[in-house]
Amino acid sequence: MANESPAANLAAQLLVESALVTQGKLVVAVRANRSASTVTRPGEANPLFYHIPTSRGVKKFRMGDRWPDPEVYVNYPSSQMLAYMDIGNLKCTWPGKEDGAITEKTCYAFYKVIEEKKVDVFIDYHEPEPESPVISTILTHQKMTEAAVMGRHYAYR
Repeated sequence: MANESPAANLAAQLLVESALVTQGKLVVAVRANRSASTVTRPGEANPLFYHIPTSRGVKKFRMGDRWPDPEVYVNYPSSQMLAYMDIGNLKCTWPGKEDGAITEKTCYAFYKVIEEKKVDVFIDYHEPEPESPVISTILTHQKMTEAAVMGRHYAYR
């Protein structure tokens, strides 16, 4: 959970705690990016923790961020040059590398599970940072547009 995605963590947590699976399997990775959930940027007015009241009491969550690494991150296999912090961003290191950086290895592991288990749907939650120009935007593969829009509709009911 990086500083831009506390809702993704909460959505995963809710799935683990309350999903009712009537067919198939549900696999939830509550924390796919360890570094993104262990450090924060309090110097930029980000809180260290946030709290959510639940029927079982208040739950405390850590606000995270990604670790800065190289000056420029070169994505595999596209060779696209990205900002340094994107080496810690799962959506920017997809599909990953077996012998790459930790986030590339994580993506590679997810990719292999998807392949081997013949996963029908894989959802990678992200939300933009508050200053991002893509706030309230759905980014999806064209074949998943209907499902993405439907998911957004149910999220705001």
